[in-house]
Amino acid sequence: MKAVRDMKDDALKWICEQSAAICNHPDVFSCTWIAKGIRESVYKVRKYMKELESDGYVKKDHEGGISDWTSEIYCIHGYSLTEKGCEHKYYKDAYDKDVEWWDKHIRESEGEHGNN
Repeated sequence: MKAVRDMKDDALKWICEQSAAICNHPDVFSCTWIAKGIRESVYKVRKYMKELESDGYVKKDHEGGISDWTSEIYCIHGYSLTEKGCEHKYYKDAYDKDVEWWDKHIRESEGEHGNN
């Protein structure tokens, strides 16, 4: 079983990875969504997120709009990264990895279409 510190760290890492994604979904993540992402109970994730908020890495936030895919209205209440969170190694590593992936696949796609 993982220690509480490890699971809190997993929650921060997960939200950093999701936020850093170039093809990003909403920037606000509910505790339920995070719990599914790190395979932890919602109760424990709420506790971790409150601690991460106290540490200055995340803030309570909300986002709403109309889905580009389903045209349904949505509203998410949860947490988003703060500036301090975006400066964390997890975020920077995830962003760099995503940029590298897109660069590679764009070059491959351009090579397939003769657009070198």
